[in-house]
Amino acid sequence: MKQFRKILLVLDPEAQQQPALERASELARLHGASLHVLTVLEDLPLELKILLSAAYPRQLRERIELQQRTRIEAWLAPLREQGTDLHLDIQWHRVAFLAIIREVLRHDHDLLIKTTEGTTGAGVFLFHPTDRHLMRKCPCPVWMVKPDPHPAYKRILAAVDPFPDEPVNQAFNARILEFASSIAALDGAELHVVHAHQEYDAITLEHLGVDVDGIEERSLALHRQGLDRLLTNLSVAETRRHLVLGPPEEVIPKLISREGIELIVMGTVARIGIQGLLIGNTAERILDSVDCSVLAIKPTGFETPVTLED
Repeated sequence: MKQFRKILLVLDPEAQQQPALERASELARLHGASLHVLTVLEDLPLELKILLSAAYPRQLRERIELQQRTRIEAWLAPLREQGTDLHLDIQWHRVAFLAIIREVLRHDHDLLIKTTEGTTGAGVFLFHPTDRHLMRKCPCPVWMVKPDPHPAYKRILAAVDPFPDEPVNQAFNARILEFASSIAALDGAELHVVHAHQEYDAITLEHLGVDVDGIEERSLALHRQGLDRLLTNLSVAETRRHLVLGPPEEVIPKLISREGIELIVMGTVARIGIQGLLIGNTAERILDSVDCSVLAIKPTGFETPVTLED
């Protein structure tokens, strides 16, 4: 099972539901990990600070911070009584995602958990810009928990790319599967694994002089072998395997809806040019169309563009 040492939980004290708190505290107890709770409050605009007297912004911030700290400590009190090793930090910043990522860098957190700030409606789960910045730029895995309360997941989906069979690509697949299988084991969930294979453009192939007869069948067989080999080599527990044909941003959301997936574990950054991987705009379009929690994984060696200094 994937082990965590330092978990960062980002809390919004104004939120009505705190499912990320339940999940983070459960993981901290299970792994014996430290739990750092962070709340980022939006600082006053610089212009307003200039217009107000020097003392007023400080007094206002102190009053707001006391109110929020009191509220959050009431949520954390049961966890402290259970012996959870946790620390609460309240910061002020105009750009929340910068403060959060810098906290990850400063303390070397290996998991960030946050209840998404988006809303659900018409089958679409929308992520707040802060959530998207974190999934793109945070160096550690980012677990965005859907605000609907749930005791445990029933169906988890891992999105992988078993082809081509390259060491860097396979290491990324292994990382995604490790997280997905660990959570599935913890929750007693059904584990699904998907690989989206995009069809070749027959007209383009014909212009290149390629014999298109049977090429799609052979290609699918090749990808199916790669998926089977990936799961066999990694000794993943019994799973439901899905080799779907079409653009990932179209077929994966449909699979999530059809199978009732409650969490997708996916890569949000990868090397350009590898067919089927969830890269850049493809991952963004998937996030625009899913109604489930998301665990976003970065490949080993990913470097965030965020620095510790402004």
